[in-house]
Amino acid sequence: MTKGAVNASLEFDLQTLKPTYRLTIGLPGRSNALAIAERLGLRQEIIDMARQDIDPPTELGADDLLDEIRRQRDLTAESYALAERARKDAENTRNQLNRRLDDIENRKDAILEATQEKAEEELEAMKQELRELRRIWRVCRPRRRRKQNWRKWLKKLRTLKSAMKRKPAK
Repeated sequence: MTKGAVNASLEFDLQTLKPTYRLTIGLPGRSNALAIAERLGLRQEIIDMARQDIDPPTELGADDLLDEIRRQRDLTAESYALAERARKDAENTRNQLNRRLDDIENRKDAILEATQEKAEEELEAMKQELRELRRIWRVCRPRRRRKQNWRKWLKKLRTLKSAMKRKPAK
């Protein structure tokens, strides 16, 4: 084998007796001389004598081997194309799912923000109502009754105050 040289062949269409101009690098070509001679009408006895001169186990075996190599090459190319399409489909699906996930995350954030704002508004309204109730309680209740219920009211106020301090997390 010559260093730097690579084996190649040019494919040939036996039906039309014309080259296909499809270059195959790395694989030797098969000799189509006898098949071409037969198609061109060379006498059969000459072709048969030529075939007898060829060593059948090696030459014909080599042709079969080359055919199998080409068939395997074509199958590999087809499998590669299918795998590439599947990879692209998977990539497209992943991209679509990522976009959907981003949309869901954005909607979730908007819902959480709106809920937080509403909770803060409601808490502020409760604080205002509590301030009003305290004012009314101070004005309306006689002093003596206030002292009697002091502990009860203080407990309720502390419970309400601690509930107000527990604001929803952002």
